[in-house]
Amino acid sequence: VENPDRRVFVAGFFWMQGEADAQDAAMAAGYAANLTGLIAQVRIDFSEPLLPVFVGRIRTGQFAYADVVRQAQAQVAAAVPNVRLIDTDGLPLAPDHIHYTSAGNVTLGRDFALSYLDWYQHQSHIFLPVVFSSESP
Repeated sequence: VENPDRRVFVAGFFWMQGEADAQDAAMAAGYAANLTGLIAQVRIDFSEPLLPVFVGRIRTGQFAYADVVRQAQAQVAAAVPNVRLIDTDGLPLAPDHIHYTSAGNVTLGRDFALSYLDWYQHQSHIFLPVVFSSESP
């Protein structure tokens, strides 16, 4: 190990997904439950029950069930603590009309970062996530 004393922690989880689910009625209908379950599992895996999660909201009108998925994403962000929704409607799309251009990806990353910083600045306590070390417990 190059830096055995270096400690790493997970300070946030960023999620941009949902277009495939928006193409299928059953997947779209289950999106809220699936996203809620994913968030719960990530928080368990990182031993951080309040780990902040930032969800990129899929664009409207791309797929038959996009509005169902968007509603599910908004529902989860409103109901689950420390979950924020990031708008992606204005990001430029690549020629496949699904993925973002390079500029769109850069903007998405910036928007995720700005949302994280805004979340962090509004915490009434110091966020001290679990620290992972290369040493065995």
